[in-house]
Amino acid sequence: MTQAHENSIIRLLSASGLPVGAGFLIANAQALTCTHVVAAALGQSVGAEAPVEQVRLDFPLLQPGQILVASVSFWDVDKDIAVLDIAGALPSGAAAARLVQSADLWRHAFRASGFPQGFPNGVWASGRILGREAAGWCQIEDSKQTGYFVQPGFSGGAIWDDALAGWWAWPSPPIPLPPCGRRSFCLWLRLLRPGRHWAAR
Repeated sequence: MTQAHENSIIRLLSASGLPVGAGFLIANAQALTCTHVVAAALGQSVGAEAPVEQVRLDFPLLQPGQILVASVSFWDVDKDIAVLDIAGALPSGAAAARLVQSADLWRHAFRASGFPQGFPNGVWASGRILGREAAGWCQIEDSKQTGYFVQPGFSGGAIWDDALAGWWAWPSPPIPLPPCGRRSFCLWLRLLRPGRHWAAR
């Protein structure tokens, strides 16, 4: 039985079936991910124009291996945002993510699911939320010395705020970090708007 923070998670796959990143359901048959994750799934570089090819994905915590296809309906290279329209019936239990926001997230605990290299079935990372930097990205960091942290393979998936019990951001930019740096950056979901970035339904 899945929990509320699991039933919106999607896994984007390459042509060979290997995971390249994550995403999450934001509305009926629509999902949010990153432009660089879509490009990786298609074996392409990120371009200014949205790709016309369909991408392959599944819901790994609901129906792993049930492959669905999706087309790009929104594409913003500058913010690394891609919205996908999923074709076909979604697996039983799939539900749009509960999006939350707050003016003060300092030191809130978070969790995130991703698919780093060598872990096609996914792993969970946890840590704490800090503050935003000058460009508007919010910094997150690990609060422990062991376990996994947000890294390549987590891009496109959402960040769950334990205190607010909802998704509030998603890791996006593939920013090079210093060795052993157990921190990353993410984009606030409050910057996105139904009707602009995806169809209001």
